[in-house]
Amino acid sequence: MYGAAAFTLKLGHRLRAANCLVCQELIGGHPVSVVGIAALNTEPCVHGCLLSDSYLVHDQHLPIDAEELQAAIHRGLQCPETHE
Repeated sequence: MYGAAAFTLKLGHRLRAANCLVCQELIGGHPVSVVGIAALNTEPCVHGCLLSDSYLVHDQHLPIDAEELQAAIHRGLQCPETHE
């Protein structure tokens, strides 16, 4: 799933230093979309909570072939950093 409307992060925004999930290049001042994935094989939550991750993608990559997106998400999920 990805956001329908692309946006550009304002000048000085810290996430401009993030890398695009697909090409691994800096987000910079390029238009981006947020790609989200959710685990649908977990135990149900009484509040409907899903485990999920979101990534920034240069909008120029969208729409994207499902296999290419799956490979990029798999690569993103392998990130060794602790995200809070």
